[in-house]
Amino acid sequence: MKWEVLQGDCNQLAESLDDESIDCVVTSPPYFNQRVYSEFFDGNEIGNEKTLGQYVDALVALFGRLRPKLKPTATVYLNLGDKYKNKQLLGVPWKVAFALSSYGWVLRNDIIWHKPNPMPSSAKDRFTPSHEYVFFFGKSKNYYFEQVLEPITYDFRNKRDVWSIKPATANGVHTAVFPEELVEPCIESGCPIGGTVLDPFSGLGTTGKVAKRLGRSYIGFELNPEFAETSRHWIAGADLPKLDPTKSHATMQRAKVALGDDASEEDLHDLIHLVCDVMREYQDDAETFNQLITNLLGFGVSLNEIRRAEDPDGVCGFDEIVDVVLRDPGTYGRIGSCEQSIFETLREGKRPVPTLKDEWVWDLAMDRMVQLL
Repeated sequence: MKWEVLQGDCNQLAESLDDESIDCVVTSPPYFNQRVYSEFFDGNEIGNEKTLGQYVDALVALFGRLRPKLKPTATVYLNLGDKYKNKQLLGVPWKVAFALSSYGWVLRNDIIWHKPNPMPSSAKDRFTPSHEYVFFFGKSKNYYFEQVLEPITYDFRNKRDVWSIKPATANGVHTAVFPEELVEPCIESGCPIGGTVLDPFSGLGTTGKVAKRLGRSYIGFELNPEFAETSRHWIAGADLPKLDPTKSHATMQRAKVALGDDASEEDLHDLIHLVCDVMREYQDDAETFNQLITNLLGFGVSLNEIRRAEDPDGVCGFDEIVDVVLRDPGTYGRIGSCEQSIFETLREGKRPVPTLKDEWVWDLAMDRMVQLL
């Protein structure tokens, strides 16, 4: 069993693979129109196409290059997120899935990744998105598949196609982290023990980490050299290193957007440190409140009941439930008995944990920097 992470463009690296050497592909490509700040990206990478049609064509072309590198029995698990534009849901995942099907890939499942704690949405005229798709393809109709069972009362059953898995927490190094629980059933079902798993968008190497743990070999492609190096350490068994954000090329590029290309290196570093301070300050509050909400909902209080209530007493037993949770020592000790504040938080929904992609984080850091001048 071996693993490796290759740094470079996935289309070029695909050509370097041996023919019929890959058993399974598990991957999550960049979202369509994803904005990237990095000197390593030239704007032509997958995800930065001008039109949705170009994005679909780019993914079809990549999998066309990968096809001869996959064994005849190979499987593909493709996670894709959707996007809104001009109040219209674009249907990105299905456009890609249908395009791949038209080129001979056998679509076997549209697995629903249900997110129990989705990112809150500011839109008030539609429902909050809480799922993504994981499309299960076979290279041919004679593909490898090992049945995965899930427990039911006193027995087991074939795993269903709706998987309820919490998204991985963004770590400040990479904002789109693949949850290990999502990768595990893909590899267990689609790749034999001792086989080889490929992720052409390796990121921080979550697919590789899971593949190694499950006794499979792994090959990952990653365009960003910082992510590639970090993932090698992580897959090797070390803790995910905390990169110094002042040395991150992507973050430095974002700081230049805020301060201008002629800003001094000292000013850029000062701004980035302020951004980190803002993130730490708000991340602690967000994580604490989100866990509190999870606990409250565990007591049987639904968000709909809370939103319909005019005050905490409008929900039967709400005050008592809050008191019980607040008496839990440690985590909630610093909140105090702020029932009304908690009630308002519940009405608004869970708080998003801030990341380096959030514009408000940079705006607040810029305000603080101006005050210090």
